[in-house]
Amino acid sequence: MKRTTFIIRRVICLLILSFIAVKYYCTPSAIKGTGAIITAQTLAKTSCKDVVSLTIDSFIGVCSDQQIILKWVTLSGITNDHFVVEKSDDDINWTELAIVAGSSPLSGKSSYVFIDTETKNTIVYYRLKHINTFSNFSYSTVIDVSSCNKNATEENLTLYPNPSIGVYNLSISSDSALPESIEIFNDSGEKVYQCSNSQSVIDLSKNPVGLYFVHATVNEKTIIRKIILKKD
Repeated sequence: MKRTTFIIRRVICLLILSFIAVKYYCTPSAIKGTGAIITAQTLAKTSCKDVVSLTIDSFIGVCSDQQIILKWVTLSGITNDHFVVEKSDDDINWTELAIVAGSSPLSGKSSYVFIDTETKNTIVYYRLKHINTFSNFSYSTVIDVSSCNKNATEENLTLYPNPSIGVYNLSISSDSALPESIEIFNDSGEKVYQCSNSQSVIDLSKNPVGLYFVHATVNEKTIIRKIILKKD
């Protein structure tokens, strides 16, 4: 009994000391590169690595009804404060589009969604600026989304049957070859399928039912289609 009490007290003391260390030592001055891209190498040089680091597990953009739906998933980060969604027409000059509040779970994943209603008949670029509670920030990778304009010309790619119980046939009505690559994401933005070879059949029968987004690259252009996976 005494040993158990001693262990409990020791754990409490360690938690208190950890809190003090985070509060007074994990400050912006403790992280080199403040105001720049924070890399894993930079974080590894500080004792605050496990406190301030945040991993963006996936970040995608999907066209739907002439709107661009941005979705991203992050791993745990207890100092996560908020995200700034940034947009560019040329991948050089960036403007702030919106601020999305962040969650700070001790474990697990967090999902975020933002809808851009101002679309153009051109390729648009997006990136996320993650800011933690110490005002340090880092950038996500840049993604590009093809035009969401219904009048934009693109290959007529079809997946059928849709909905399906798992197997989809892929068809392109033109002289175009089959897609050079295919990536499929679930409704949370997580990649569930990837293939870099030309193929005309996609099998998702081992995946849970729900809505999925197919990103097919044809003639160096990405075409996005929504598919529904249902039960038999």
